[in-house]
Amino acid sequence: MALVSMSLWIFLLLTAVAVIWVLKALLKPNAKTGSSMLKMGLFLAVFDWIFETAGLFLGYWHSTGSVFPLGPGIFYPPLEVFVIAFCAGAALDLLFPKKFDWNFALPAGMIVAVAGTCIESMLVTAGNLVYLNGWTSFHAFVAYWIVFVLFYWADAKFFKK
Repeated sequence: MALVSMSLWIFLLLTAVAVIWVLKALLKPNAKTGSSMLKMGLFLAVFDWIFETAGLFLGYWHSTGSVFPLGPGIFYPPLEVFVIAFCAGAALDLLFPKKFDWNFALPAGMIVAVAGTCIESMLVTAGNLVYLNGWTSFHAFVAYWIVFVLFYWADAKFFKK
């Protein structure tokens, strides 16, 4: 997949920003919801940076082609991923119910896992993400699913009070 003069990381970053911008424009969250969105977005972004960095140091993956890597080397998690995760956390907070519900959490987490795994597949194909030492798309799917179910729980428990 070739994006003329734009890295896939930047394309994904712009998409994430556009999605959260449209959601905010359509749903018009109040100040309390906006504060909750900000907290959940930062929580997910920081968690993801730690997870991405751990995966790098454990030898499961590395990223390439970032305009702004968040670390001293080129393989560190991209700033683009930090912003994408921030937008995902804010969207999760805005869209997911206030009360945790397994009947919602499991299929919603699966949708996020499918989307995340598809995006990672595009990144792998484009050469912007390299899986190593047995890490596969199946592992990515399971990780996304577990993480987003847990983040929905954390959001309902700590951020939407």
